[in-house]
Amino acid sequence: MELLPRQAYETRYTPERPVIGFAFDRQNGVHAFAGDRNRDFAARANGFAYLPAGCEIYSRSEGGGEYLRILRKNGQYARPRERHFSDMADRAATDSAHRLRREILLQDTRDPLTIEALALDLERAATAIIDGSEPRDLAAQWMTQRRMKRVEAIIEARFAQALTVAELAEALDLSADFFTRAFRAAFGRTPRDAIIDRRIRHARDLLLKSDAPLAAIALASGFSSHAHMTAQFSQRLGMCPSQFRRT
Repeated sequence: MELLPRQAYETRYTPERPVIGFAFDRQNGVHAFAGDRNRDFAARANGFAYLPAGCEIYSRSEGGGEYLRILRKNGQYARPRERHFSDMADRAATDSAHRLRREILLQDTRDPLTIEALALDLERAATAIIDGSEPRDLAAQWMTQRRMKRVEAIIEARFAQALTVAELAEALDLSADFFTRAFRAAFGRTPRDAIIDRRIRHARDLLLKSDAPLAAIALASGFSSHAHMTAQFSQRLGMCPSQFRRT
């Protein structure tokens, strides 16, 4: 199990064991599966992926993104219709991956049993997608590529401001309730979670790359106060901002 940092990368490999992946951030680059030709990709945040054993992959990104990668230590998944998938929105996988990242970042206080259970949850989510046994929320159909790009662009441009879910819904001419349902079906997270995730990502960058006071970082990242940022860090990453900066 690896939690890979957000950085540029280029890799080509053929795994001997099945690989489960989860992208916490948006990524752009080039990839190819099973010897297919290289294709440009623009992957969403919270994209779920699965690579069967023996399936060659090439991937390159100038910016990369935080990525969770799990290799099965013993045995194979051995699904009857083994196939790869990537950039898949799955609510169960998203919830488990975010909880798993929190456990990994806890370091000395991490719980192996919780980590194991969450990894198995991701395996079950991958199996359900491969087998086609997971029901799909038809509301996701409303989040077309154009609408997804529109929403992502607004969040990217305004995450440090007082942005509301109602404003995002209005930009797509949808009600806030239906927009929230469609967004979660398409991204695996609620719009509120997506905004806070982006704020935390920005705050993490500032904590690692600057000596700015925590209160200033909170305001620059869109949090209402140092206390608000601390609460969100503790809930989602298992540590407060000062602990994150130290570790």
